[in-house]
Amino acid sequence: MKILTLIPAFLTTVAAVQPQGIIEIEWSSNCGYASKATNPSIPAANPTMIETPKIASAQAETPSPVPSNAPVVDSYPPIPSAGSTTENEQVPDPGIYSPYPSPSTPAYSQLEQKSELKTGAASPYGDVTSGNITFYDVGMGACGQNSSGQDETGSIVSISGDVYDAAMIDLNTNNNPLCGRTITMKGSNGRTAQGTILDRCEGCRGGDIDVSHKIFIEIYGSLDPGRCEIEWWYS
Repeated sequence: MKILTLIPAFLTTVAAVQPQGIIEIEWSSNCGYASKATNPSIPAANPTMIETPKIASAQAETPSPVPSNAPVVDSYPPIPSAGSTTENEQVPDPGIYSPYPSPSTPAYSQLEQKSELKTGAASPYGDVTSGNITFYDVGMGACGQNSSGQDETGSIVSISGDVYDAAMIDLNTNNNPLCGRTITMKGSNGRTAQGTILDRCEGCRGGDIDVSHKIFIEIYGSLDPGRCEIEWWYS
């Protein structure tokens, strides 16, 4: 009964307080009660929105290529042609002596130089070779020519074995480059004669030569001297 008596008084209090901002009272049968009050004289605050700054994209934009009219330069140096000569290329001096003989050099010239070193004789290129001169009865020579019967008519020379063998190019004596070469001979008396190398003198050494009767007589007038000093060179 006391509760019923208090209800009108409570409602009167609510009516008196309502202008001060109390709007309503909600009763809840489950969780007690809750109240919500507002004051109309205080404007409602609008929530402040904080703008989040945009994060720039981590990937930078790739600029588009700009067309250019400039010429394209190749970074690689040009390859010289086979016939060109660079500045750093060493050009052989034609005046420098080469140890290799030229193709035009006769084969016998090298062999004769070799014989000179072996026998101690002078160079065949116009230089004089000294030795002894004798005569013999000519016949089949080492160069492959048969001169039999030409003792008094043929100008035949048999060169020393030292010089002949040094000039050999193979085992065939007929292919010796000295075969057929002409030499000029000068006796101790100053007289000269010419003859052709067609044979090899087995008993001769160094610059010695053996000749046909004809040559010996041309120089010394007869066969009587038998052996004399001689100088000779390739003609």
